[in-house]
Amino acid sequence: MEVKYTKTQETIARRLKEKREEKGFTLEEAAKHINVSKVTLHRYENLNILNIPSDKIETLAKLYGTTPKYIMGWSDDDAVTPKEEVSPTYRWVARNAKKMNEKELEKLQSLMKLTFDIFDDEEE
Repeated sequence: MEVKYTKTQETIARRLKEKREEKGFTLEEAAKHINVSKVTLHRYENLNILNIPSDKIETLAKLYGTTPKYIMGWSDDDAVTPKEEVSPTYRWVARNAKKMNEKELEKLQSLMKLTFDIFDDEEE
């Protein structure tokens, strides 16, 4: 009896193998990096193991310079977008603004408009 795989399962296996080969990793090198045997990684790439743990997908994506959503077939864009660095001060303001009610937020907005003339009224 022939086993039928879903398109997603086939995509994951194909992309894992393609990205590994594209980056020049052997099965053994990549497997060591994610703490599995080369046999297990081979089984991921050849549809013998279908339920790949998410932490392994994430680690392989990082190793291969792509994203988990590309590996999973949720995106055809395999480029990694660098995370924008957010300053601790910005995080503090955002964290505290989340705790404010609407009236307090309006006061903060008014204060910011008075203090800085660079803001406009457009919503982001």
